[in-house]
Amino acid sequence: MSKRACFAIVLVALAGLPALSWAAGGKLVLAKDRDPEVYDPQRTTAISAGAVASMLYDTLVYLDYDLKTITPGLAKSWTIAADGKTYAFQLRTDVTFHSGRKLTAADVKFTFDRLLDPKTASPSKFRLAEVESVEVAGDAAAIIRLSSPRSDLLLQLTHPFLGIIDREAVEKLGPKYGTAGAGGTGPFSFVEWVSNDRMVLKRHDAYRWGPPFYKNRGPAHVEEVVIRTIPEPQTIVFELERGNVHAVYPVRPSDIDVLRKNKDVRILEARPNQQIQYLGFKITRPGVSDPVVRRAISASINKDEIVKEIQRGQGSVARGMFLPGTRDYWGGQEAIFPRYSPQQAKAWLDAAGWKPGADGIRAKEGQQLSLTFLSWVPEQEELATVLQAQLKAVGIGVQVKQMAISAYFPALRRADHEMWSLDTPYPSILELLNFWFWSGNIPSPNRFNWNDKRTDELLATARTARTDEARAKALQEIQRIMSENYLAVPIWHRALIVAARVELKDFRPHGIYSSGFYKLLDAKLEK
Repeated sequence: MSKRACFAIVLVALAGLPALSWAAGGKLVLAKDRDPEVYDPQRTTAISAGAVASMLYDTLVYLDYDLKTITPGLAKSWTIAADGKTYAFQLRTDVTFHSGRKLTAADVKFTFDRLLDPKTASPSKFRLAEVESVEVAGDAAAIIRLSSPRSDLLLQLTHPFLGIIDREAVEKLGPKYGTAGAGGTGPFSFVEWVSNDRMVLKRHDAYRWGPPFYKNRGPAHVEEVVIRTIPEPQTIVFELERGNVHAVYPVRPSDIDVLRKNKDVRILEARPNQQIQYLGFKITRPGVSDPVVRRAISASINKDEIVKEIQRGQGSVARGMFLPGTRDYWGGQEAIFPRYSPQQAKAWLDAAGWKPGADGIRAKEGQQLSLTFLSWVPEQEELATVLQAQLKAVGIGVQVKQMAISAYFPALRRADHEMWSLDTPYPSILELLNFWFWSGNIPSPNRFNWNDKRTDELLATARTARTDEARAKALQEIQRIMSENYLAVPIWHRALIVAARVELKDFRPHGIYSSGFYKLLDAKLEK
């Protein structure tokens, strides 16, 4: 999964205007630390691209701030067949693309056919894996037929990367779609993208079909969005304090306390934000193939210290793999994952035959308990150092293998390390459990190499469940299996923090895909 990108909004100064009145339009300049590879929503999973996708495109259904409630979007209504394999969507008839052309069901079919086409090689294809066909039943009626029921299909359809695209723009631009231009029905349209410099969006003036959880359903209050690439986070924060930057996301934990002291800056948080930082085990590797070792490692990690020192208290200690209150959450895992206790970890290792050697590192039957931790720089340097010290204290050696982010994800597929850590957003527990632990996803994204028949059966049950109760029962059983086998160590639930200038009004960060900025329909600027 792609690494989260940094964002900021720069307020363009308007000299000589009277203080504090609503600007009739105005410009927001979003800044980020890097560009995605493309702004084609079907060919990327970058979080930075997800935020922009929500501005360029609309989805058949929308997801409210609670990350649970699904509301009408481009589809004003839908029906689901009794067998759960046919979804019939009635589309709004007042929607237009940025080109002015009217949206029809043929565009829905084109969008999903293109996403599922092997030639597109979409990393989001798994979100529609059960889709057998998409049919047009009139200009305003689209039918999705599935090979088997998919209990979270509507939730998947809220994802920014499943936005409906303009087939005429794709046909016109060909392989340049997403770089030289794009076409959607979203509140903003593509003007230009200069890689590693800027992207410019302008308001879609005909827009009237935004999510019902916004006060303003369109058009957007701001007239233009400029997305700049600024790789230095210190520069972004400096610009925020000077009043040149209007909002920053994400905010480095080390900067938040400083920004709280600035009377011209507000600290905003998206709640909930379903995003977990965890330590994973490649359980087929020596050492971590022993569940006692995995359990001892979990007890050796002082999560409170990590959250305090690395996250500066921004976020919460994770006692389970998912945020409590998330749909289908099983609270029993909190009692299974060990609390911090180096003494208990040592006792478990001693009892399992892992004895300290002359150098303090434990060994068993001639095998030293020395593990490789795969890390990327610079983001994980501090975490790697802390984990190395905490595990050494109980007799576990850790060799940190560092690399650039561009090499990190390909390296996760290989079998030359025992541990890694990722910070992963998830729209649902079903999606992440299926992503992580279905045997068909070995070696990636099932990087744990977990191959368990019972888990596969339960995942199939959850995917095809016809009731919330059946889905929850299956997923909660998988959470029990995952916890009792100590397949990972939950470390913290990340907070989604936006630091915003007081001049930005009626803006609320959204936790969908941890993108922070979503459609920006309510956001207003003061002169």
